[in-house]
Amino acid sequence: MVTHGCGRRFFGSSIAAWILAAWALPLLANSTALAEENGLSQIAHLTPEQVQEAQKKANRGDRVSEAILAIAYERGIHVPKSDAESAKWYRKLAENGSSDAQNRMGIFYQQGSGVAQSYTQAAEWFQKAASMGNEAAQSNLATLYLHGWGVAQNFEQAAKWYEVAARQGNPTAQNNLAYLYSQGQGVAVDKLQAVHWYRESAKQGNGMAAVNLGLMYEEGASGPPDEPEALRWFATAADLGEGRGFSNEARLYMFGKQIPHDFARAYELLRDAIAHGDEVVRPWLGKCQEQMAKSHRQQVEAKAVATQ
Repeated sequence: MVTHGCGRRFFGSSIAAWILAAWALPLLANSTALAEENGLSQIAHLTPEQVQEAQKKANRGDRVSEAILAIAYERGIHVPKSDAESAKWYRKLAENGSSDAQNRMGIFYQQGSGVAQSYTQAAEWFQKAASMGNEAAQSNLATLYLHGWGVAQNFEQAAKWYEVAARQGNPTAQNNLAYLYSQGQGVAVDKLQAVHWYRESAKQGNGMAAVNLGLMYEEGASGPPDEPEALRWFATAADLGEGRGFSNEARLYMFGKQIPHDFARAYELLRDAIAHGDEVVRPWLGKCQEQMAKSHRQQVEAKAVATQ
């Protein structure tokens, strides 16, 4: 990644290698279309004058300036936020062969951001970028095949493109491929492959994959049920800010067969889960409070008996 120059200098031309992180509609995980932190940070640090200069250069066909404007309009950096303007500049880059911009155009068409929503157009742009080796587009194309959006539903094609992207290190594709292996969609059921790909995704910081890996260990997908190992992965997911990591930790402390019950710990974890958006577990708070009160009464009674 190039570094920010001084004064009024713009970034070097390798800024075109930036820009777009992986994105796919969620199968089990929530992924968002975000510019890579370094590229976005560089553009965010441009002055208003530099953005104005980029506008002039982009109008003359300068590719780096087109990329700057695409992100600037998408994020509202020194210009009014405008998906339509952003899409205009991404399209110019896409038509000149940028697979990152082609993937971004696919996302815009899938979401209907700045363009009329069209899964068919999304599929065409994802296909172009995927054929150029863009792992984010490969994952996104797989998602369209999985759901039959803009293309005929085809689980085999979904699995194929998820695997291509997964082998390039795309964490969302790894998570989704693992799910297909766990369910036997487009591939034969293979729990060991599911565990492998969930682990690869979780190692890259995918909190939902860590939850899924914990569930696999809990059910004994790769051997006997292993609740302590499941708990470790749920805790990893929680550390990554995934609400279902907290709630699954709490569930094992409440109902686990291999984990000592600890309703006070579960209560705190449930509060964390709710704070991170997992409202489904709110009714469990009352169950924990009942058990904590029962435990307190038993301790008081035992102490009274011991002092008689």
